[in-house]
Amino acid sequence: MSYHFSPSAGGVFGPLSGDVPPDSVAITQATYDAMLAAIAARQAVRLASDGSLEVCPMGGRWPGEAVPAPTVEDLMAYAADKRWRVETGGCSDGAGQIINTDRDSQSKLLAEMIAIGAGLRADPSRWKMRDGFVMLTNAQMMAVITKGRAHVIGSFSIEDSVRADIAAGTIKTTAHIDALSWPANT
Repeated sequence: MSYHFSPSAGGVFGPLSGDVPPDSVAITQATYDAMLAAIAARQAVRLASDGSLEVCPMGGRWPGEAVPAPTVEDLMAYAADKRWRVETGGCSDGAGQIINTDRDSQSKLLAEMIAIGAGLRADPSRWKMRDGFVMLTNAQMMAVITKGRAHVIGSFSIEDSVRADIAAGTIKTTAHIDALSWPANT
């Protein structure tokens, strides 16, 4: 069985008959079946003028299609996401260990600082770094807390600067945001 596709008829497929719009393209059963499978897989499809099926590649752009410049809102959202990834990605303690800086770890670092200040933390005590447990004195723990906090604050500071530059029109691409000097992740 043959089918037709007509842009003027809203792209409706149907059995090929003598009553088809003049701009319709005849397609085979195999092309029709492939089109239905691509649509079921949530892929964009289109027909070439010769009736062959084109499936939009991953990423959602057709070959040769221009990529629109990101909007200010796109760039602001990208900067916030970049900051979050850097902020929560951890940092070095300077001695070969990685300090976890995800949101839960930030809260735990604060709790340790309070415990030290209140005299509730045994000196030394175990603390879990990314690669496992280490024994830290209270002074060493305060150094870890300070480095972790500096990493988090540095992430927000860069995002604030990036947002100002986006608003001023001096940052126009996500590549520019990525190329900035964000606090180092490990």
